[in-house]
Amino acid sequence: MNNRIEKFLTVVRKAVFRLIEMLKNREVDDQEPLLTPAERKFEVDINKLQASLENLQASVNAMQTTINRLLDTPKPIQTEQLPDKVAYDAAVDAWMYLNNHLFTLGKDRFKIPHVYALLAGHQVDDTELKKDLDSLSENRREEVSTIIGNIKQFKTKHLPSLETWLSHQMGRACTLRDVVRFPLGQPFDNDLDEDLLGDTVSNGVKISKVASLGYLFHGSLNGCYRVKSKVLV
Repeated sequence: MNNRIEKFLTVVRKAVFRLIEMLKNREVDDQEPLLTPAERKFEVDINKLQASLENLQASVNAMQTTINRLLDTPKPIQTEQLPDKVAYDAAVDAWMYLNNHLFTLGKDRFKIPHVYALLAGHQVDDTELKKDLDSLSENRREEVSTIIGNIKQFKTKHLPSLETWLSHQMGRACTLRDVVRFPLGQPFDNDLDEDLLGDTVSNGVKISKVASLGYLFHGSLNGCYRVKSKVLV
């Protein structure tokens, strides 16, 4: 675009210069009779045209100077804006608090698999969450309902910062599901899961209940180590 503008201004400047030179070099024959009124008016118009062309030439030169100055001005270096590590650590702490809260619910934690799935980053329909709540006593239902509200608030307030920092840290698009393990119905993995009762479980056995989610939040202040899922088979 800049080259096209420069070429255009060069063409205009050359054309204006030639017109001015032509007007200046007009030969006047002193032997010719006096000009008629019409010819005199034409002469005046020619002089005005010459003045206008000279003004145009000055404007073109000024435009060229401005363009050259803009082209010569160094552009500011664009620096990469790093994600907010403080916000990331706060998000990890908020998530860990919710996971620990679910773990304190005793036997009722096994009645709310969809709440666990919501905290693990899965898409969960409200009707499924309602089924979980309906399986609880009235007092527990109120507590879990509050937890659900806190999880939804976490997704709005903290999840963007968490996933942005994780993606930067991992060098690829990364979501909460990539660093949190919710193994309900999946094969038991000794590297990722541990039996809630401390029993020895062989790899590959189907997991029937999840008491606590596993996680590894890379580069975080408090969740940078692998925590296994606590399960029953």
